[in-house]
Amino acid sequence: MTSITAVPSVSGTHIRVEIPEISGTIWFEWRGPMEIIGATPCNDNFALLAALPIAMRRGCALRVRGTVDPMLLASAERYTRIWSQWRPDKYKPAKLSADREIPDIARQGTQPWIYPFSGGVDSMFSIFANSAGDTGRDTHVPGSVFLVRGFDYPLSDTKSFPILEQRVRRVAQLLKVPMLVCSTNWKEFCIQYELDTQLGLAAIAHTLAATHAGVSIAADFTYGEDLRIMPWGNNQYMAHLLGSSGFHVAGGGAEALRVDKLAYLSKIPNALEMISICQTPSGEENRLNCEKCEKCVRTALGLYVATGRVEPTFVRKPSAFRIFSLPHLSLIEVVFWSDILVRMPARDWASRWAIKFLIALTNEHAY
Repeated sequence: MTSITAVPSVSGTHIRVEIPEISGTIWFEWRGPMEIIGATPCNDNFALLAALPIAMRRGCALRVRGTVDPMLLASAERYTRIWSQWRPDKYKPAKLSADREIPDIARQGTQPWIYPFSGGVDSMFSIFANSAGDTGRDTHVPGSVFLVRGFDYPLSDTKSFPILEQRVRRVAQLLKVPMLVCSTNWKEFCIQYELDTQLGLAAIAHTLAATHAGVSIAADFTYGEDLRIMPWGNNQYMAHLLGSSGFHVAGGGAEALRVDKLAYLSKIPNALEMISICQTPSGEENRLNCEKCEKCVRTALGLYVATGRVEPTFVRKPSAFRIFSLPHLSLIEVVFWSDILVRMPARDWASRWAIKFLIALTNEHAY
């Protein structure tokens, strides 16, 4: 296949990108205030980003049957070249074009930004810090938050996602910003979700460019940690390549380690009660966090070394036995555990020994 085309269409809150060559349709369906989700996209930038993984998998040309910002065409093409060098086993360069190449109209400086929001530590820290103006010159005023159904939570999930949506809505109400929900099948078309998440979030956000100046995608890691684990999909060095001349894409929160983010959130009333860590309800008061999986155990210990306690996010501090019971870590997860180990008090010798053993076991299996 030498080329594919992306054919966008908008019908109210339902947005489609047809890829005729593979008989595929990427779709986005919005829920939320109509004054936001009902605004027709300014252009078809979203279609370029939505279809980009298909072109990168095949190494073929991609043409959008619509209007795309020439700055985005150039930067997205560079994006494909970088990924083709980082992961040549998965990605290939793609040549990008559109029927009409027209620069975006620059947004007014007072127009707010939109925030993808999972309710986790990173997105909670990013939006609270930006709302409080604690991010200096990188501050982007939040105008709304959106939750994605079809990424971490499958479209078929009728158990955990409603709990998450309810919790995220509480956060949005606390911040006094509208909450939106985007359901999408885009994940079916990406190459590897962990590497493509940033691209998918940017594609979704571009559908809201008529009412926002940009999107801020919360960082998973610090700038330094990104360098240790690269290539990582949501790294802080690539986000800007997914923006246009009128709609910016940026990261946020890469200046703070995960434990420091937890310490920051602990000072905000009710914030720790609303953090969502995993997708498995524990059965206790319909809590979303199971307190047994690696992510829950790691976050509980991070909260403990940050504040001296795990409540109210969790019921109890994980025991050394619970740490021992975890499966082998990934090398990416080791980054978080290493910081927790450094900060774990000397008196907690059992926890320290268990974490050292877990990290050593992971390193042993990595070589």
